[in-house]
Amino acid sequence: MKSYGMWLLFFIHSHLSLPKPSMATTVRTSNRETDKQSLLAFKNNLDNGSPVLSSWNESIPYCKWEGVYCCHRHPQRVCELELPSSGLVGSISHYIGNFSYLRSIDLGDNNLYGIIPSSIGYLHRLQHLRLMNNSLSGTFPANLNNCSQVVNLSLASNQLSGILPSWLGHFRKLELLKLDSNNFTGDIPLSFANLSSLYEVNLEKNHLSGSIPSNLGQIGQLHILSLGENDFSGFIPESLYNLTYLLALSLALNNFHGRLPSDMGTCFLNLKQLFLGENQLIGEIPASLSNASFIRILDLGENKFSGTIPAEIGKLCPEIFNVFLNNFEAKVTADWNFLNFFTNCSSLRIMRLGDNKLGGLFPSTIVNLTSQLEFLDIELNYIIGEISSGIEKLVGLSTLAFDGNYLTGSIPEGIGKLQNLQGLYLGTNNFSGSIPFSIGNLTKLNIFTAGQNHLMGSIPSSIGNLTQLAFLDK
Repeated sequence: MKSYGMWLLFFIHSHLSLPKPSMATTVRTSNRETDKQSLLAFKNNLDNGSPVLSSWNESIPYCKWEGVYCCHRHPQRVCELELPSSGLVGSISHYIGNFSYLRSIDLGDNNLYGIIPSSIGYLHRLQHLRLMNNSLSGTFPANLNNCSQVVNLSLASNQLSGILPSWLGHFRKLELLKLDSNNFTGDIPLSFANLSSLYEVNLEKNHLSGSIPSNLGQIGQLHILSLGENDFSGFIPESLYNLTYLLALSLALNNFHGRLPSDMGTCFLNLKQLFLGENQLIGEIPASLSNASFIRILDLGENKFSGTIPAEIGKLCPEIFNVFLNNFEAKVTADWNFLNFFTNCSSLRIMRLGDNKLGGLFPSTIVNLTSQLEFLDIELNYIIGEISSGIEKLVGLSTLAFDGNYLTGSIPEGIGKLQNLQGLYLGTNNFSGSIPFSIGNLTKLNIFTAGQNHLMGSIPSSIGNLTQLAFLDK
């Protein structure tokens, strides 16, 4: 979003004859005429003439203006201001605090900048404040703590900064708290544990630090907890496993360490998404996770997990299974048994097993995975043997990464049947023979690596069919 200069907070066209925008005046002048004039002030505070606001003129009753909804019990008073994705550019008028009956503000997905006016604190009836996906800056307006009826507070994807105020913990009716993708710093206030009605809290992509308060486990109705991409550290509090209604838990891209509890799966029976990637977690994957049968995304990548992957994990049927860049081992065929269960999973789209310590013979069952699989990665392991000719059955693949192993034999001719491939990584193995002529059938291919093998002969002429090929390493 475009960045602009200083917000002209007090600029109002003279013909509006509005009272001076002091906080006291905002309260005294709450009447029907003030609602109309404040709407015009809101419009005139914007930088452009958005087509959505073309109806905002004297020829049309203001309760019929686009995005303006008046109350049923008080038909001349504005109850809702709903202008999401309306191409609005400019700052939010200080006169927004004059709408004393306002219950809902939705100005999300626009190009608004400047601060959130402190006059919003006079909207004691406010229940929904949605200002996400703009370029708003500054800190939480202190007067917002007067809006204790708020149910939905969505300020995500702005440029807000400062600490999270402890008074947010007094919003006992709050159900949705979305502050992700900002520049907030400091700790999560302990008072957040008082938000007993919370359904979702999203604080991802900020600069928050410290440990997760253990008392967050008291928010019994919490269904979605997203704290990823911050600077949190310490152990994952045991109390979080009391949140039995959780559907999604995201703690990825932080500095958490320690082990996952052995009974983790029995605590999160309703869980659908688990993001724990890019931390410092150690130990084994709890076999009990197989009890979390609703999981659709299981992301444990880029940690320090070790041991074998429990066979029971294959009983899950996720869309994404990521254990990339850990220390998982496979030495004998039995250590690959989790793949036997995954062959029954038609939902699987992404499987990342790369950069571990997985060894032994190339697991033949891998070719029995669903033909809907799009991304298969077993690179940078210790796998030996030949690629099964059955690999040609995985026709849904767009990425196939087998590089950095000890694979031998020839590259199967049937690989040319994988016509959705965009990335084919076979480099740094012990393949012999020649590159199959069928490679020319992969017309969507843009990356092909086969270097550092024992391949013979020239590149087949059919490779000229690969008009989208941007990188070739032979």
